[in-house]
Amino acid sequence: MDYTSIKKLYESLALKNEFICVASHELKTPLTSLMLQVEMVKRFMDHHGADAISPVKVKSLINRTHQDVLRLSRLVDDMLDISRINSGKFTMNYEYFNLDEFMDDFLDKVAYSQIRKKINAPILVKWDKFRIEQVMLNLLNNAIRYGEESQIDVEVSVEDNLAFITIRDYGPGIPMEMQKKIFERFERGDISKSEGLGLGLYISQEIIQHHKGKILLESEIGKGTSFVLQIPLT
Repeated sequence: MDYTSIKKLYESLALKNEFICVASHELKTPLTSLMLQVEMVKRFMDHHGADAISPVKVKSLINRTHQDVLRLSRLVDDMLDISRINSGKFTMNYEYFNLDEFMDDFLDKVAYSQIRKKINAPILVKWDKFRIEQVMLNLLNNAIRYGEESQIDVEVSVEDNLAFITIRDYGPGIPMEMQKKIFERFERGDISKSEGLGLGLYISQEIIQHHKGKILLESEIGKGTSFVLQIPLT
């Protein structure tokens, strides 16, 4: 085995170890939260009986549990996606759908009051609908998390054979040194606001590249950040 092969092997092992370390840490947080919630309710029921739990407390418990389960689900999905990418089994399921209708339905589901939309794309596209929604959700979540509750603009337009989807926030922006590596694996923005494995943008870029498109980043300190999806219609 030559030096290059040995180097690649060590790099691969280091990457796997880093992935296991980050994944274990991120999975432990919602699991610990779930365990504590269940333990507290169990102790309360053992002492006072199930009938003593008020509807308000039950609702609060269900909401917290639901959030932790969603977080676990997202982490597992990211882990599965990165495994598929590494094994070459990350495939797309392309179908025709109306881009205007897709965007309206997606933004209705997100239901974030600070979104201002400008959609002008009454055209059929042939994309993987589920995967494009995954990219959109990741970019919107980032804009909400790091945009510091600023207005978020979502614009969609079509030019020639390309669709342009822009998600823009007016938060603090991304430092230049972070912009250069933000699409790498395990990279996250402000750690104090981060959740997940730091794989969202990496996976999003893989999805858009499978559609023969690009993700463009524009950001300026103090003025906000824009992610632009540039995707061929078919």
